[in-house]
Amino acid sequence: MKAHPIRKDLFHKIAFAFSLAILFFSVVVYHYIILPAADRLSAHELAVTGEHIEHALLNYFADIERHLGLLGEYARQGHFMKESPEDFQRFAAPLMKNNQSYYAFRIGREDSREIALFKDGDSWSTRFTDPQNLPGVEQWAYWDRNNLLLKKETLPSAYDCRNQPGFMSTLQQQGANAAYWTAPYSFMTNMEAGITASVRFTANNGERYVLSLDTSVNNISSMTRYITVGKSGFIVLFDAAGAIVGEPARRVFVPQTSAEEKIVTMRDIPVLATLYEQWGAAGRRVDQTQSSQVDGVGWITRFTKMSLGGRTLYVGMFVPAADFPPDVTVPLGVLGLSLLSALVFSFLWTGKITTDISQPLLQLVAGSKKIGELDFTPVAFTPTRWQEINELAVAQETMRQQIAEAAMDLEEKINARTLALQKFSRAIEQSPVSVVITDVNGRIEYVNPNFCQLTGYLSGEIIGGNPRLLKSGQTPAATYADMWQALLAGHSWQGEFINKRKDGTLFNEKAVITPLRDATGDVTYYVAVKEDITRIKQNQKEIADQLEFINQLVDAVPNPLYYKDRDGRYAGCNKAYEQLYGVTRRELIGKSLLDMNYLTAEERVQFHQQDLQMIQQGHTVQRQLRITFTDGEIHDVMNWSSGFRLSDGSAGGMIGISVDISDLKKTEEKLRQARKIADEATQAKSMFLANMSHEIRTPMNAIIGMSYLALKTDLNPKQYDYVNKIHLASTSLLGIINDILDFSKIEAGKLQLDPTPFVLDEVMGNVFSLTQAQANAKGLEFLYHIAPDIPQNLVGDPLRLTQIMTNLINNAIKFTAGGAIVIDGQIAGKMAKKIELRFSVTDTGIGMSQEQVARLFQAFTQADGSTTRKYGGTGLGLTISKKLIEMMGGSIVVDSSPGQGSTFTFTAWFEQVAQNEGKRRVVPEKLNKLRVLVVDDNPVAREILLEYLKSMGFRADEASGGQSAIEAVSQCAADPYSLVLMDWQMPGMDGIEAARRIKNLSALPRIPAIVMVTSFDREEIYAQAQHYNLEGVLIKPVTPSHLLDVAVRLFASGSVQEGRRKPAKEKDYGLAGLRILLAEDNEINQQIAVELLQSQGVEVTVAQDGREAVEAVLQQETQPGFDLVLMDLQMPDMDGYEATAAIRKKSGKLPIIAMTAHAMAEEREKCLNAGINDHVAKPIDPHDLFTTIARWMPQQRPRRALAPESRPVAVSETGMLQAATEEEAKDSGLNTDLGLKRVAGNAILYRKLLRQYVDGQADAAARIRGMLASGDLISGERIAHSLKGVSGNIGAMPIADTAGAIEQAIRTRKQTSEILPLLLTMETQFASLNATIQQYLSGDPVISSPDRRKPLGPALLSGLKQLEALLADHDGEALDCFDRLQAELAATLPTKEYQELERLVSAFDWGSAQKEIAALLAEGELV
Repeated sequence: MKAHPIRKDLFHKIAFAFSLAILFFSVVVYHYIILPAADRLSAHELAVTGEHIEHALLNYFADIERHLGLLGEYARQGHFMKESPEDFQRFAAPLMKNNQSYYAFRIGREDSREIALFKDGDSWSTRFTDPQNLPGVEQWAYWDRNNLLLKKETLPSAYDCRNQPGFMSTLQQQGANAAYWTAPYSFMTNMEAGITASVRFTANNGERYVLSLDTSVNNISSMTRYITVGKSGFIVLFDAAGAIVGEPARRVFVPQTSAEEKIVTMRDIPVLATLYEQWGAAGRRVDQTQSSQVDGVGWITRFTKMSLGGRTLYVGMFVPAADFPPDVTVPLGVLGLSLLSALVFSFLWTGKITTDISQPLLQLVAGSKKIGELDFTPVAFTPTRWQEINELAVAQETMRQQIAEAAMDLEEKINARTLALQKFSRAIEQSPVSVVITDVNGRIEYVNPNFCQLTGYLSGEIIGGNPRLLKSGQTPAATYADMWQALLAGHSWQGEFINKRKDGTLFNEKAVITPLRDATGDVTYYVAVKEDITRIKQNQKEIADQLEFINQLVDAVPNPLYYKDRDGRYAGCNKAYEQLYGVTRRELIGKSLLDMNYLTAEERVQFHQQDLQMIQQGHTVQRQLRITFTDGEIHDVMNWSSGFRLSDGSAGGMIGISVDISDLKKTEEKLRQARKIADEATQAKSMFLANMSHEIRTPMNAIIGMSYLALKTDLNPKQYDYVNKIHLASTSLLGIINDILDFSKIEAGKLQLDPTPFVLDEVMGNVFSLTQAQANAKGLEFLYHIAPDIPQNLVGDPLRLTQIMTNLINNAIKFTAGGAIVIDGQIAGKMAKKIELRFSVTDTGIGMSQEQVARLFQAFTQADGSTTRKYGGTGLGLTISKKLIEMMGGSIVVDSSPGQGSTFTFTAWFEQVAQNEGKRRVVPEKLNKLRVLVVDDNPVAREILLEYLKSMGFRADEASGGQSAIEAVSQCAADPYSLVLMDWQMPGMDGIEAARRIKNLSALPRIPAIVMVTSFDREEIYAQAQHYNLEGVLIKPVTPSHLLDVAVRLFASGSVQEGRRKPAKEKDYGLAGLRILLAEDNEINQQIAVELLQSQGVEVTVAQDGREAVEAVLQQETQPGFDLVLMDLQMPDMDGYEATAAIRKKSGKLPIIAMTAHAMAEEREKCLNAGINDHVAKPIDPHDLFTTIARWMPQQRPRRALAPESRPVAVSETGMLQAATEEEAKDSGLNTDLGLKRVAGNAILYRKLLRQYVDGQADAAARIRGMLASGDLISGERIAHSLKGVSGNIGAMPIADTAGAIEQAIRTRKQTSEILPLLLTMETQFASLNATIQQYLSGDPVISSPDRRKPLGPALLSGLKQLEALLADHDGEALDCFDRLQAELAATLPTKEYQELERLVSAFDWGSAQKEIAALLAEGELV
């Protein structure tokens, strides 16, 4: 059977491919397996040889470095530090005698002195040079092999060891014991090439030396010349520059024999030069075997890198390729036999493959022919074991299916295109506009049905004709000319025609004609789309007629009428306006009120702005004006203006009408006169009412006061109920009488405003303090918003403003059962230095109807009769407020709806205070761009806080609930929040739970500070805030000052400072005569508190710790009792909490006030829980201390005035602290302004505190470190706490902050390794602070103390007697008395005695000080 051509051709191709593959495989095996195997054998031999060579060379150089280290050690011990060459040679020669590697041994000093030992065969020579002391010469000494001195000589020389290679580099290198190796160079003594190894060492006297060993290239070459690689290969040792350090075998290179050897390089040896250059060109690869050709000879090379004292050396191995011939005879025989067997097998296998492949290929050929004939029926295919053919069959089947699908898709697209054309045709046919298509000559080829319907022509009548058939003769000729000009230019044209129908009727038509172009760009058709606009034209005519009617109607109005556009410019007027004002419409149109000369300049601007506002808002404005008419007389005119809107709702303009009310004004004047008479009668009535009010107030004050005192006595329940009801009723009655009195003053014209400067936030704070309790009692949320642009410093009557706000807020609280009270402040207007403010009070209460609102401001009247019965009140409050507001130049309005709450809005005028005259809060630079998150479910509350924060320059965001707050904080790890203001009560998740979860977000790089914001001042809030370690609580309403205070306290404490002021006269807080027990272990804090309290006339007893305080209180039964206890919380032996607990067991009513450096809310809560009544934070602020004590002092104690002599004198620090500038003090961390403030400006006391601080706190860091080492963490924390408070008292805020951080770290049990850096920081701060304090104290007058006692003078004797008496009574005046005697005592007593007496007095050891002074007085004279 004859084979198919495909099968035959396939057999030949496969057989040929197999043959080529086997041949190619054989060549590859030979070249890439057999030959590389031979090469790898040579490379392996070279690698192994290279490792041995490198090891031998490294041992050679290591021996030199080891000997050099040994010589260096001897030199450090002084064995070679001999001044004479004989001594040097005696010690150095034995060390070099048995080592042939060294040529010379040198020791050079950094100032150029050097002594060297040279080995010349069996003899020795030494050279001594000292260019600084012996310039220009060198001293030589020569010895024989037995170390016998042969001779000495001095030769001229400019030699300086510092110029020797490697000398200066050795001195400058980092490691003192590391060897430094030089590059090859010629030795000066014998001109032989060599290298030097050097080390540096320092003698006991601090001088630095360089010890060097010289070894020649010839010595190194004695090892390299005899190393053979392969059969005839050799090695070379050279540096990175190619200089040879170890020469090759002499058959390759013959050494020079000239008197002056030069440094030989790789390029100087012909056989190596080419190989060296090829290696460099290849990138100096090391540890790799390379093959090269030089002059027809093959070479195998390998280079190894080694490091010598920071210098790189290379070992080059060079072997002729003939030394490693490959043996490939046997492999080639095996390869040939394998090749023949593979060829026979390939022919047999080819026949089998051909049969298996050709059968399915023929099936695929048949299938392809069917596809070519567009026959897409499937063809049967028999799968084979050849995966590729099977995949080809699958691909053919896939192609068949895709072509079939493409054919179907193409048919669908053709059908869709046909359908789209049909739709387009139907759209034109059914279009509501006319469509006409003409050729370029104007012959009509197509019209749609709408055209036929509009014109009355059938399509058969019009097609083939010309559009001129429709011409009516009424379309202007210019229209057709313009149309053809555009069309002939190839442009579209749009215009209107007046055409004629078939029946002769006319119609208006709007047409758009567009030229159509073919593929070449030539115009072939014109398409006209035309719209019937006949109805539109008719409507336009009707509108024009209507407008003319309106104009006639306006002119018929007898009163002046005008209208303006949206910009406030006149658009027209009627005839009455022209006649009365003597102006024509043409003159008026386009002008505004700014152009009206009959108004003042101020009125023009004001009225024009009102016009624009009225146009935008669409409301009505009424004005009363005085205008000159054309009759020349001034008339009173009432003008009404109203804005109107267009059909789309936008502002259109305004319409105004004027009425002459001159006759009405005359009638009003008559009524005014009648009213004046009535007002006089009313004033007389009011005067009587005022007098009666005063008469009633006098007994009422007695009733209220006596009932209050009676309530303080022992009453039985029925008596207490009677008296309490009397007290409440009389207090309520007094409030009514006060309102009546104010009203009577208003009616009588006697009520006057008292303008005075005030701060708006302070006034509002007073208002909130008066009203907040009532709001809290009803559970109302209190919100306060003040626009950031409102100035805080104003001039007005703050008392009356408080009265108005309090009345409105009380009313809002009274009539609101739940929800919120919102107070808002905005700027209403400005004029020169005056500013008009608009305040509003909005509630969510019961609301009022319009009839009730109308009766609000009538005296003794409320919204309805039931209001008084249900809520109480007289109705006078709003009447009085309205009068006060009107006196302030403002007005009050009410917006209310039943059940929707009410908004009372009033305006008032104030004067602005110049910027430099009022207080000013500056946001510290530290707070710039502070990131804050506001969390509140009330959008109004969020908006208020956001506005405040952004006005301060903070970056503020908002969240509407606890969960969204957590998500916001979690998503801002890259730019975390610093502060979160969290509302307490929110739906879903309350503020406490959200704060707790945020505090537990461990993934955050920094946990934000969280301040709870709430309307309810409750103890449970503070307890929860403390429990979850929150940073504070803010009570609504929150003012900008509150927010700034919180931010400064948390992030910029100490950075906001007020300017320096002159000391003010000491205020009397009414504390004189109090007996106070002070429990304080720190002497500085003792002195501060004692002097501050004594400045107010307080009798102070000091207890050194809690135990002494308890004992002092328990002795009250035998001694006069204490009125109050000031208790430090952290003291040795017994702390403040334990002492308080012990005192409370005996005395539950004795007021105890804590004094501590902790100022957080949780500390205050802890104090209250421990039975402490109140809390004063250190550093002590005198005002806070005095007001807190006054709050707790006994109510029945007789008040004594502060004696003038007990008031501290605020000495200016200018004269007392002049040793350093203020900037130096602040740089060192000492804020003298703050320190003086802590002691009420007493500079003398402040200087004492500085001295005591330096003496008592210098070792604070060491003491804390010792406590940490011994494990006594409680004592360490107490020391840090004490240092924190004392440092704050003197104004050393950096140390106070560091001490606070140490205290916190110890309290939270941080690792000691984390605390030690803080202690180092504190020691550094203390050193800087100590220097500054010493500079300050250097300004103290220096009094020369005598060596022996001097006699007592009369004045000093008298003063000491007074001091003894004061010390015996423990009177605080003793300190001032001692200060007055200080100079005379220092001049009388020896230094040690005076300092001991000063220490006793300053340390409050007044018993010992009294004994010392008694001894002095007993002697009568100091000897």
